[in-house]
Amino acid sequence: MMPERWTNWAGNLRCTCDVAAPRNLEELCQIVKRAAGSGRRLRAAGGSYSWAPLVPSDVIIRLQQLDRVLRIDARARTIEVECGVRVDALTRAAAERGLTVVSPTLFPKPTVGGAIAVGAHGTDFMNGGMEDAIVALTMVDAAGNVRVVHKDDADMGAAQVALGTLGVIYSVTLQLEPQYDVATEIRILPVKRVLAEFEDLQASCDFLEMFWFPFQDDMWVYIMNRTQAPRDPSTWWSRLRTRVNTAIQDVASQRLIPWIARHAPRLTPVLNSLASRMAFQAGLSVKPASKAFHFQRAYAKCWEMEYAVPSAEAARVWRAGIELVEHYAKSGLYPVNLALHGRFTGASKGWIAPNHGRPTCYIDVTTAMGTPHWEGFFRELEGRWCEIEGARPHWGKVFFQVDRVRHQYEHMERFLTVRESWDPERVFLNRYLEESIFQLPPNGGAAMTAS
Repeated sequence: MMPERWTNWAGNLRCTCDVAAPRNLEELCQIVKRAAGSGRRLRAAGGSYSWAPLVPSDVIIRLQQLDRVLRIDARARTIEVECGVRVDALTRAAAERGLTVVSPTLFPKPTVGGAIAVGAHGTDFMNGGMEDAIVALTMVDAAGNVRVVHKDDADMGAAQVALGTLGVIYSVTLQLEPQYDVATEIRILPVKRVLAEFEDLQASCDFLEMFWFPFQDDMWVYIMNRTQAPRDPSTWWSRLRTRVNTAIQDVASQRLIPWIARHAPRLTPVLNSLASRMAFQAGLSVKPASKAFHFQRAYAKCWEMEYAVPSAEAARVWRAGIELVEHYAKSGLYPVNLALHGRFTGASKGWIAPNHGRPTCYIDVTTAMGTPHWEGFFRELEGRWCEIEGARPHWGKVFFQVDRVRHQYEHMERFLTVRESWDPERVFLNRYLEESIFQLPPNGGAAMTAS
């Protein structure tokens, strides 16, 4: 292990710590055993895409070298991968066998271990998330021993989404589905109509996703259904158009929008109008599921806050976001210059998954790095969203009301009992998790020194 200055993808988190990058399970066990034996805290980092301070610690394990597909059982429709495998690599490996992943993340670059640890999600009314497709988790506990949790084990509800606090995930075995095709109808609909007809809209399709660019009267709605219709042909022209559109989105989100946010914020409504016209194209397409859900290819560094609310409250949570954006604009303030984005899932079985126990509407608000007034806006919007009963933040994204989170989960005490039994010395907790999120009393265990 070598000391270095660790920084997350967004650049808002950093700490000086020892960093290790195991190449196999044996090395991972040795690293955990040494760190725990020396009284230091340890956290694992996947793609480091989280804005929340889940990772800073005394020792950080980078998991990128644990990136192998270990086995695929086509008959049982299962796949086992190491935790550092990216979601897009997982999807490709499954597709090569005529299979597909259940409820994969929209952005395909996070690691499988990281995505599962925080309950990252896709859009699927019938499923909670990838964590609900887990057949088995192979983990390294605080003693450096290998433990396997199977889907019917008593601790699986805690292990499914655990924020990396039970142990370090080494590998994940997932239940897959046979590959199927998805018909995606991209429609531009009036905002007022969507808010008025949310229940009907949710009932009309298998998968639903939507985007609203600030100050627009319409929003883009992805209405997706399983289909047996013929797939769209893959031509050189369609591939070229996809690459060009991705390049344009990348330049706009990483350079143009941040520059306008800092130097000419009053141009934000004009820019959003152009972005709304250029980002999407109305129409119908048919693609395999392994491709249909991964349409976000450009992801600029930004600030992003996401909340999960009961799906029955979809109109209310969306209305709160839209109204606050427009309220700020009346004062000449434009803290949101990317989009509000919504997805819907079924109920997750993970005890501390944000969508645990109920059908859920996820809504996120995104703005470019360097945008003035973003934090004040996010805090105020979070306050409005938290007025909705059952509102829970995405574990890996920006949120400020940390003191209330523990009380939003009916099984939190049950989760913490399991967590403490796995890791009584709190090797896998940093100060943020121990004091702010879980609000645990001191236990005289390992000291946390990283900041």
